[in-house]
Amino acid sequence: MAKSARALTRKSGNSKSDKDESADRKPERKARSAAIHALDKLEHLRETLRAFECLQGFLTPQHLPAFQEEFYVDPGELRALVRCINAETRRRMQAVGVAMESVRQALH
Repeated sequence: MAKSARALTRKSGNSKSDKDESADRKPERKARSAAIHALDKLEHLRETLRAFECLQGFLTPQHLPAFQEEFYVDPGELRALVRCINAETRRRMQAVGVAMESVRQALH
């Protein structure tokens, strides 16, 4: 059975409505991509917060470990570690803020 010219034109994807639909999907794709990026940045921030919680667990243990005599941290080393964690947390918080702004812009 031969297909009509109208049927071939409809399937070719060159119609104005197909182009309009494609253009309509671009903002949706951009928003979806920005949202995924923001979620990734949020997960990176959570990692630094888990590192800080781990550090807090070492500094204020619920139960004193049997190896307490062997566990000693120089205050200068501890300050350096806390500075690193704080700096990374701030950096990742900024990245989350930038990513969320990208989501907001993609949605508007």
